[in-house]
Amino acid sequence: MPPDDRQLLLGIARGRDDCARELWRRFGPVLTALARSIVGEAAAGDVVQAAFCRILELPTARLREINDVPAWLATLVRHQATNYLRTERRQRRKARARPPAETVRPSHDGALWPLVERLPRRWREVIVLRLVAGLSFDQLALALGQNRSTAAARYRAALARLRESAPACEESPGGVGHVV
Repeated sequence: MPPDDRQLLLGIARGRDDCARELWRRFGPVLTALARSIVGEAAAGDVVQAAFCRILELPTARLREINDVPAWLATLVRHQATNYLRTERRQRRKARARPPAETVRPSHDGALWPLVERLPRRWREVIVLRLVAGLSFDQLALALGQNRSTAAARYRAALARLRESAPACEESPGGVGHVV
């Protein structure tokens, strides 16, 4: 029987590389997509790596308290991404506002990712956590530090904006209307 997510966290705290690899296999792509929605492609990997390193810093007793590992990991990545953005803002102010680096999009994102990137950050996060990570609205609320109604409202607003931005995709398979 494969270990559950909490067992993997505890295994990582004990220095088990196999647990870290399995946790990465289960959550790495989703967490990277979340980080990418917040900080962009260039920094997403660094943010997720910093979040995984943070697991090693936490005491085992704290890891035992975690009930919903996917939501907790999403929260951890969001915090790392926010710290990254804060640091970037400080560095830009010091350097007298250098222009931001261009974001490189992989080809497998299709036409939808540019539309998602144009959404406000609070909506991008909800879309990625709900549609890519598959979190429930309760998990969204936990990961985003909001109540369930706020998370659901942001999700609905983001979908509405995506539909407005891509009316041609609404009827096509795999388009915005298809994922709803």
